[in-house]
Amino acid sequence: MKQAVLLLVAFFASSAVAAPISINVQGDAMIVADQGEPDIEEIDDEKASGRSKIESTLIAHPEVKHIVLLGDFAATDTALAVAKIVEDYGLSTEVRGRCAWACFYVFLAGQPRTLGPHGELVLARTTVDPAVVQRMFEVSHDWSDQYEQASSMFDAAQKTVAASMRFMIEHGVSTEFALRVIRATQKDPFIPSVRELVGAGVLER
Repeated sequence: MKQAVLLLVAFFASSAVAAPISINVQGDAMIVADQGEPDIEEIDDEKASGRSKIESTLIAHPEVKHIVLLGDFAATDTALAVAKIVEDYGLSTEVRGRCAWACFYVFLAGQPRTLGPHGELVLARTTVDPAVVQRMFEVSHDWSDQYEQASSMFDAAQKTVAASMRFMIEHGVSTEFALRVIRATQKDPFIPSVRELVGAGVLER
């Protein structure tokens, strides 16, 4: 239960209202987009509904070979879970517009990866609004006090950063580039040029 609460905090980091993903299949492409705010979907104790929705769509549409990403994906843990599906199905990935925050990890899972003419990667680590932290403490019975909550969230954040770094490096991204992603904030994001993306191993030459 505590892990689910921490994941919920990540999802509501930028908005009090979750914005579910939208999925649209066009030929052999599945377009996955958010609907405004930087959240992919709500999750419960067992699984991310966004992952379930994507996987069920792939099962229903075996012709899909390509995934197009649009929008802001706030939760790193869920993005990594969706990335695993992309890899399992051997999908290619493309960004045609804004692909922000954890959207990057889903993009990295594709082979090959394409950045369209109007594509833009907006990169930063996940942050949590203090008001959200307070609200989660008030509704959760998993922590005896705010010190225990802070300790748990710090531990979860370390694991998320480690998982993010490991994922980027395992997918051919240079260590220097990966560190720039982790250091960036949503108020001061890292928006790499195509040249930087090629140099870092994100895009092929």
